[in-house]
Amino acid sequence: MTSKEIQKLGENFKRIADQYHIEVFTCSEKNILAEYGIKDGACFSQEKAFEMTGKKFPKWKARDCGCVEMADVGVYNSCRHLCRYCYANYDEKQIQKNMQRHDPNSSLLIGHLEKDDVIKDRKP
Repeated sequence: MTSKEIQKLGENFKRIADQYHIEVFTCSEKNILAEYGIKDGACFSQEKAFEMTGKKFPKWKARDCGCVEMADVGVYNSCRHLCRYCYANYDEKQIQKNMQRHDPNSSLLIGHLEKDDVIKDRKP
């Protein structure tokens, strides 16, 4: 992103956060939006995980972001908002395909269980 785009993003994030009384953090961005009152944080920090669950989780070793180690439950390229800063959406054509495969009656976010799918129980 250009510095002008970052400025516009920071200003709009701050305006919307103030309007709805929410606190916005970046994750692994090293304070690039600090001048707009947006702190560097984590998508899901140890503190937030403990606050929500009462359990302590280890930090994610594979990423230098401060997030707790967890299993993602979403699907890449599955959000129609098309935010330019989002790491989870990077292929607009795939997003459209995934949206066509979404079924609110399915147990999956995208598509249906197929006979060759493997289901694994996650051990705590």
